Amino acid sequence: MMQRRNLMEEFEAKVYFRQIAEAIAYLHENEIAHGDVRLENIMWYPAYNIKMTAFSFTKRIGDCDKSKNRMLPHDYSYWMPEMLKGEEYDPMMADNWAAGVVVFTLINGCFPFDDKNRDAMLEAQQQQQFKNKHHVASGVFKDLLHEIFEPDIKERSTMAISLSHRWLKPVPNYAVEMLLTPRIKSAQFDKCDGDEEEGDDDMNSRVRSPIICS
Repeated sequence: MMQRRNLMEEFEAKVYFRQIAEAIAYLHENEIAHGDVRLENIMWYPAYNIKMTAFSFTKRIGDCDKSKNRMLPHDYSYWMPEMLKGEEYDPMMADNWAAGVVVFTLINGCFPFDDKNRDAMLEAQQQQQFKNKHHVASGVFKDLLHEIFEPDIKERSTMAISLSHRWLKPVPNYAVEMLLTPRIKSAQFDKCDGDEEEGDDDMNSRVRSPIICS
């Protein structure tokens, strides 16, 4: 697991997350689940634009199929509790959960739950114990996270509901001007404290940072 050297501010991350959330919501409106939402499956472009990629796990889902999925994407850092338990799960809810992992990682530099051990990870999810030691998030952002990472699927937020959350209110004009100022952001990561050594290739395959340049 890696830590970003230059963490994003919340107003910056929400520009990305809104695009990700809108793309996922559009798929869901058309009864399609992406199936493998993660950082390395998002293409990052200049002027803070993104595109979703990697549709190998994507499937069209009828109402009778929403809770009958057992196909698992590769990186369990993005899995929700039902997936860790080996249960059938709603792939649309899996997209929402994974998107929450993405935005958490952009701001904090680490995944939200300790993924060294799946049982410990599941317990942390059920207790909503986030790894938030590197960056202090606002109360509004934490409220969004609690809705996305709700252990009870009946209470968990859908992407359409997340898009209406107050954290995703429009970014102020002065913030937009700051975002569009030409610069190059670091794409390097450090390991979080206590993580085991990994090779460079493995690190790059696990998490990719957006490179913004103009």
